[in-house]
Amino acid sequence: MPAIRKIESWPVSFALPGGAGSDAVHTDPEYGYAVTRITTDGGDIGYGISFTLVGGTELVCRAIELLCDPLLGYDVELLRSRFGQVQRQIAEHPRIRWLGPHKGVIHLALRSITNACFDL
Repeated sequence: MPAIRKIESWPVSFALPGGAGSDAVHTDPEYGYAVTRITTDGGDIGYGISFTLVGGTELVCRAIELLCDPLLGYDVELLRSRFGQVQRQIAEHPRIRWLGPHKGVIHLALRSITNACFDL
């Protein structure tokens, strides 16, 4: 069975034309997302994204990298059969659990990781 061999994350952003996407708080928004790419030794690839407003997207990408450590080497079929348990394990990462997992940067990172796993 294929196993997860590489996990990458990077920010993507794009400016909006004048006034698009703005509101009372975000007067000059720039949209973006944190991308997660999971690659197996069998060549399968899964992508996930988490929408942001650019500010702090690099923080989300760094959180993705920290949270994904337990997935490296994980058998894909085993991941599928235990996904709920594995997702909780990732969310409860002992060194950064105090930052989330139910809000903010950690929540956004988990969203991108979860999407990439399901895409895989």
